[in-house]
Amino acid sequence: MYTAPSYEPFIAIVATIAALLKDEIHGFIGAKRISLNPRRGVIGNLKHYRYSFTHDEFVNPLIIRELYGWLSDIGDQVVAIDIYGANKSNRYFSEHVEVSGDGKAPIVSAKDGEQNFSYQYLGRSFSGIHLLRISDSGGGSGIFGAIMFVTLSLDIAVELSPNSNARSERLVVKKIGSLPLGDRYEGKVWFKYGLLYLGPSSRQETIRQSGQWLMIL
Repeated sequence: MYTAPSYEPFIAIVATIAALLKDEIHGFIGAKRISLNPRRGVIGNLKHYRYSFTHDEFVNPLIIRELYGWLSDIGDQVVAIDIYGANKSNRYFSEHVEVSGDGKAPIVSAKDGEQNFSYQYLGRSFSGIHLLRISDSGGGSGIFGAIMFVTLSLDIAVELSPNSNARSERLVVKKIGSLPLGDRYEGKVWFKYGLLYLGPSSRQETIRQSGQWLMIL
């Protein structure tokens, strides 16, 4: 390589090393190497983690509301949030967080004055997408429902100070998409083996007057 007339051998060696390391190395800070993108996929089973959609300690409903966004907006504004940092933060504080219902899928609600937001866990797809049935009320007559699709994964962040630097771990919930159910929807919702069923609503206010089947892989 030393006597080669060009930089091609050097580039080839660097490319080979990069291929072996893949996405592990994203940069150097001082003399310490910091990896910011470990090879980790989405989290399907949350039983080994502190937070859950089905049992205490529950994911704060206001985090899910932040991902869902405002009904008056088009598109997504916030798509991912660190649960470790946000679950009990001042930003997502609620005066009343209630858990109702029995069994494996309780309804978790956050109330602030006349505003109320809740989610209920429906299940997980084969690829690791978690389905949540949500309900959003701003205090008026409307109670807007939707199905939220989210993923959870471990992420790495870097913490810097004048004298040191270190990695920290984040449990990231990311919005994949949502499916509206309409105002005051009262139909049957069922998810199993990758199939999501949305039944017709008995109320005329909702946009869903007929049943629908969807496959969520």
